[in-house]
Amino acid sequence: MILFSKAGDAVSFNDDASPDSRKTDGTKVCINGQVNRALSLDWFYQLLALFPDVPGELKSARVIAGFDNLPAEKRNSIWRSLRRVQIHIVDARPYYREIEDLFRRVSGRDETLDGLRQMAADGDITAQFRLAFARQFIAESILHHSTAVRLQSLGRAFSDPFGGMDMPEALSPFFGGSRPDLTPLVDV
Repeated sequence: MILFSKAGDAVSFNDDASPDSRKTDGTKVCINGQVNRALSLDWFYQLLALFPDVPGELKSARVIAGFDNLPAEKRNSIWRSLRRVQIHIVDARPYYREIEDLFRRVSGRDETLDGLRQMAADGDITAQFRLAFARQFIAESILHHSTAVRLQSLGRAFSDPFGGMDMPEALSPFFGGSRPDLTPLVDV
């Protein structure tokens, strides 16, 4: 988090958090909050003022309990601003399970990524290759399922209703004659 109580001119910040990994099978679940530059951070400064003795971040049980005990008018005022914060949650656990299942089917053994990590650390070249493949697969899968990529795909589908096929000459004036750029806007 890059915002502090004296940062009166700050207009945006990101904050990345994760639940206790002991409760998420050892895999990090990323929860990223982003405040749009055009929006007010009054809610943050109000919370800081209410909890001056809490150092640093405001993600503690004490702050939550204190917030719940605030008068309804104050809570509602903070929620009205806070509800505009964009929250992105990336839970990689299903992707890890998917790649482990793939490795199990291919190898016929009960392989886990933890086992591969240990083998790779011990210098096993095959394990290092498989681990690199797993990382790439997981990252691409998460990206492929993201809202940004889905929105880009939808936009391209609408801009190219023929899916890259040659367009009938008679329809060319209505849909434009040039081929759309199929280069992904974001990549791993």
